Amino acid sequence: MQVRYPTFDFSHTEPHWNTNKELSQFINAGNIIPTYIEPFLIKVMRKARAELDPVADAELIADIDTFNKQEAQHMKVHREMLTLVRDNGYEGMVPIEKAYEADYERFLKEKPLNWLLAYCEGFEAFGSTAAEKWVDGHIEDRIEGADPEIVKMFRWHLAEEFEHRTVAHRVYQRLGSQGGPVRAYLRRLRGLYDAATHMTGYSVKLCDFLISVDQQNMTPEEKAASDERLKQAKKLRAAPSMKNLVRILMPWYDPAHTTPPRRYESALVEYAA
Repeated sequence: MQVRYPTFDFSHTEPHWNTNKELSQFINAGNIIPTYIEPFLIKVMRKARAELDPVADAELIADIDTFNKQEAQHMKVHREMLTLVRDNGYEGMVPIEKAYEADYERFLKEKPLNWLLAYCEGFEAFGSTAAEKWVDGHIEDRIEGADPEIVKMFRWHLAEEFEHRTVAHRVYQRLGSQGGPVRAYLRRLRGLYDAATHMTGYSVKLCDFLISVDQQNMTPEEKAASDERLKQAKKLRAAPSMKNLVRILMPWYDPAHTTPPRRYESALVEYAA
């Protein structure tokens, strides 16, 4: 793993950054997730790091440090994109952002470490197994007139999600698997469920808000057409394939054995420091 510092030029980027406005907003709404979950992940990993043995766990500690630095870069870039959307007529999204951020602050105060680690592992499993959809161009190929900077941003981010895919899992196995293998497995599944429903819930709320602003001055016919385009846009959801999801749910799941996206290596080279 390595920390990369790519630059993306959003100076000419608009909220509707491809020819399908609804698809733009559906993807825009997803920026709320890394903007607020990445700082949470970093704080949880710091908590975990303090519990590790500096000698016996030296390799894992080093990987946590790289993981955190990568996640910090992801947060900065997605925050920039989220700010771009907010500042272009969508200031009403702030309460949704604040509520999402407050949830993570509450989790850090109230939840035990094993719950926090299961949540983080769930998020990382969800993201890394969906990486191929951006890295291999499956989503890009279905977007007309896309701003290339947005596409590059997602390809870089998801390639790194795959690169550090084992870190949260290894930390969970090391510190969060109390109570034996069955309880550890069930806790991991609950973490996946909690992470997926929580983060996508806020993404959906934000998407609904963005679309509502866009539809304010539409005729009933225009709104119906917009709703249909949004319905089609949601089919591009960057979630794990059914095959990958089933694999995540297995007791023997180990992200180290996940097959990399076909363009994974070239994506990492493209954004190498």
